[in-house]
Amino acid sequence: MNRTRLKPVSKKRRDENKQRRVNLHAAFGEHPRCVLCEPLRAHGVETGCSGMADDGDEILRRSAGGSITDPANVRPVGRPCHRWATEHPAEMRAWGLEASRYAG
Repeated sequence: MNRTRLKPVSKKRRDENKQRRVNLHAAFGEHPRCVLCEPLRAHGVETGCSGMADDGDEILRRSAGGSITDPANVRPVGRPCHRWATEHPAEMRAWGLEASRYAG
């Protein structure tokens, strides 16, 4: 039986990720700052973020139909802030820091 491994990332997703990196770089420059640090601190959340962005975060999550390549939907965030935002979606929506597919 001929078995081949599954690719860890499909060609379509690899192309989307590449476009996402290009869009983030074009919109925010070479060394972007985390855009969630200040809003989270304003709500009393300390994530330990350095303030430098490591990741891109979707305002409307992929699972809710958000695009990972739409520059208006992706923002630069530091990994600790990104982790906190992912683990606390209800707070993020309540504070207006994340969109919902049901809004509007």
